[in-house]
Amino acid sequence: MRKKIVAFGEVVWDILPNGKVLGGTPSNMVFRCNLFGEEGHLLSRVGDDEPGREAIQCLKKLGISTVNVQTDTEFPTGTVNISFDEKNEPVFEVTPDVAFDHIEFSAEALKLARQADCLFFGLLPQRFGISKNTLRELIKESPNSLKFFDLKLFQHFFNSAVVENLLHASHIIRIKEKEVDFLIQRLELKNGDMQAFGRQLAEKYEVDLVLVTRGSQGVFA
Repeated sequence: MRKKIVAFGEVVWDILPNGKVLGGTPSNMVFRCNLFGEEGHLLSRVGDDEPGREAIQCLKKLGISTVNVQTDTEFPTGTVNISFDEKNEPVFEVTPDVAFDHIEFSAEALKLARQADCLFFGLLPQRFGISKNTLRELIKESPNSLKFFDLKLFQHFFNSAVVENLLHASHIIRIKEKEVDFLIQRLELKNGDMQAFGRQLAEKYEVDLVLVTRGSQGVFA
């Protein structure tokens, strides 16, 4: 039987020096799940604007259902301006107070939560109250689902209390290697190698699996 994976969070346009591309980890997760034969569902929100309508069309072309992508008549579709520093590392500037910050806990969202085998979520939509509260309800209403927390850091959108609450609620955590030192400091963990970091995180928050992505070097688990 196909597993139902619900990915909650941002749909954005990544604005690059040479143009724009549709971004957002949740939609990428749904796309990958569908490729592997599972049943991916995207729960997000776009603005009632041209970028939002264009995003919907792009998602449909990728085979991603937009039934649970809400439309916001007040706040615009999210954007991320991406530039590159002197080391050619990307620098992200996320536009604040956009549609994905206001994902509502609708009757459809409740139904998805109760049917989910896995709930996937990240940190970015936790920066404002509405989406933050919606995720809290989704977690509460899906007690039997696997919780996958993609702990990707953006700018100053880091709140230790929010992060720790999500860590306690999660079974799987994904973290970038270059962000490990920052997390050790903010979560008051002991310095050590990657294995020690993963073990501390798993024990402190009762997590089943910690994935540390290492770019071209693969993943440490």
